[in-house]
Amino acid sequence: MTAVILKPLVTEKSMSLVKSGMFTFLVDKNATKSQIGKAVSGRFAVDVLSVSTVNMKGKTKLQKSRKGYFQKPSFKKAIVQLKKGQKIALFESAEKEEVEVRTAEGEVVGKTTEKKSLLGRTKIKISKLSPVEIEQNTAVKSPPAGRAGQKAKVKSTSKKLKVNKKGAK
Repeated sequence: MTAVILKPLVTEKSMSLVKSGMFTFLVDKNATKSQIGKAVSGRFAVDVLSVSTVNMKGKTKLQKSRKGYFQKPSFKKAIVQLKKGQKIALFESAEKEEVEVRTAEGEVVGKTTEKKSLLGRTKIKISKLSPVEIEQNTAVKSPPAGRAGQKAKVKSTSKKLKVNKKGAK
């Protein structure tokens, strides 16, 4: 027997459907809705409410190096709706990590939030801290180890960061 579910389809649109309990898979062209439902419930131990299938026609692409066209293969995708509250672990995003942005003197200037997806792509968001938050963070935390004896290359003002002309070439 051939595999009914070939792989999960992880795209921007399919990830937005995950929030409403719908998961997208690339399936065998000859698979029926009932076969797909049984395969998903058996493999992921979830209850399937409905299955929608779409036969996608392969796109015609231009190959510049050979001066010709070629046809991408056609495929069938299935959108599976699960019972409310159930999820499939393949479609969950990874945890967020927070990192502090510091000057050479050890002052906290901002925070970065790093989010890694299942496909290995990383999204980084940098947020600036208000002057009140900067004062709170510098009063509580000491500068990182190993930087006490070094010359400071960055001078901070209330709004801008300036670089010493001695350190920059």
